[in-house]
Amino acid sequence: MRAFLTNKQVHCLIQALVISSLDYCNALYFGASASLLKQLQLIQNRACRTVYGLSRRESVEPSLQPYQPITAVGERAFISSAPRLWNNLPANITQCDELVSFKSRLKTHLYKQSYKL
Repeated sequence: MRAFLTNKQVHCLIQALVISSLDYCNALYFGASASLLKQLQLIQNRACRTVYGLSRRESVEPSLQPYQPITAVGERAFISSAPRLWNNLPANITQCDELVSFKSRLKTHLYKQSYKL
């Protein structure tokens, strides 16, 4: 593959096919087993080696700067983003006693927020 593509094309291909798939559902990694996170990290490392032309023995850490390692998703991780989102909700939503009214108020709030009403 590398023989037929430029570095920029390889980078775009890896970004489109691999990194975007890893980023797409990174909130689901919260609570994932260590073995699953290790497998995902290996996929990301292989993609990085492909983009930068590194051998198996070379460390990918200096090259991973543009990408976040799977095990350190930071602010985008569910564990840190969920409380922040909850705390930004209006009190009339967070203090609902019934699930039905909570869902209704949350849906209305998100609709108004999306359409700037």
